[in-house]
Amino acid sequence: MEKIIFVRTAKYQYKQHGKSLYRSLDAIGLQTMQPHILRSSDDTQTRVSLLLAKYKPTQVFCSEFIRSRETAKLFSNSVTVAPQLNEIKFSMDDFSTPQELLDDGFDAKRINKIRYKFSCVLLNDSLREKHKSIVERITEFVSILRKIQPNTTVLCCSHGFIMKLYENFFRNEYKPYSFENIVRGHDWRKPPFGFLDGFVVEFDDSEEKLVKPLH
Repeated sequence: MEKIIFVRTAKYQYKQHGKSLYRSLDAIGLQTMQPHILRSSDDTQTRVSLLLAKYKPTQVFCSEFIRSRETAKLFSNSVTVAPQLNEIKFSMDDFSTPQELLDDGFDAKRINKIRYKFSCVLLNDSLREKHKSIVERITEFVSILRKIQPNTTVLCCSHGFIMKLYENFFRNEYKPYSFENIVRGHDWRKPPFGFLDGFVVEFDDSEEKLVKPLH
């Protein structure tokens, strides 16, 4: 059986020095700022240890971004950088305003509303990265995964938004393709994944697959 594990990056600081929370998220979304993971976090170390004990990956992929590369290195000294795993490129200004997100902490209700607006703009193809690019990246990387040797456990370090589309793609892979169905396969009023959380795709010898939560 082949296992493909998608893991969101380890915890990192959203708010960056000298920037508001809104502009920090905007810079991260535009990919002009690359935060480092909080490597010394006890939660990070515990989760990595549990995942390594449970899955024992033999090959590790990560996105191009610093937080993803640093997370991948927690699992293996040998990692393959795959730009197909990069987060969807967006600006906060595409779907929100600074007034909707204040610097008084991560208010869940505000974040849920903003995340839902993100999903609407994603459906309308109004983000900085367009449907065509997102779909091409996903299908290209899935093709790479399909060529990996049987009985291999692959770990992919990626990011919340694009990972949820990967998960929904696997769930809908053998159905008539629809980008709308893939986006609507998640309630975007809820977080896609927590840090070092994700999902697993298991293939058996007949190529039947099972998509299930990581933990």
